[in-house]
Amino acid sequence: MNTAFRTPSAFDAFCTETYRIMLNCLARPGTIGQLTQPTFLGAPAPITNAHGAVPANMYALGACMSLIDQETNFVLGCDNAWLLQGHEATSWVHVRTNARRVAPQDAQFAYLWDVASLALIPQLPRGSLTFPERSTTVFCAVPEISESGSWRLRGPGIDGSASFGTDEKTMRQVGFIQQTRTQFPLGVDVFLIDQAGKCVGLPRTTRIELIAAHSVRGG
Repeated sequence: MNTAFRTPSAFDAFCTETYRIMLNCLARPGTIGQLTQPTFLGAPAPITNAHGAVPANMYALGACMSLIDQETNFVLGCDNAWLLQGHEATSWVHVRTNARRVAPQDAQFAYLWDVASLALIPQLPRGSLTFPERSTTVFCAVPEISESGSWRLRGPGIDGSASFGTDEKTMRQVGFIQQTRTQFPLGVDVFLIDQAGKCVGLPRTTRIELIAAHSVRGG
């Protein structure tokens, strides 16, 4: 029997590598993974709002696109508003993945262009007691992630506690993530990905709190 093998495309290789990194970040919350940028995809046009032009973080958008295809769906958010079906960025993702844009309350995957859009997370599915896995996986572009800081995590996959840091703007939005973790096993899994491709996974099982700066200095 002759068996034909197809050489993996650049996107296939990217998806495999990205999935491995993200899986490790979810299994070990607080671990900072380093994603690669899918430069071969190009990038959608920046979105213009009252604050200027907001470009896509292609580390974060690429990670989201690595999980979606014609059998899944997605939604995009920017400046605390959902992008509509006919938006240029929505069409850009659809053409490259064949995934469908749906209403936020039905979305399996969501990409948030900025931390202001974390306020949209409570509108996304959290699953049900019968099917808790029917929830949204969220990818949010953030300015910066660091090895140490005010985020303290506890829960499965963490030995005691783990910590990492982000910019102040992202920390001010943490409450919107915490809102989705009050009715376990319901909730959403969140990936925070910065402009350098640093990635942190926050599964629904992870409890999040922010510790004051003086507490960090005092141990």
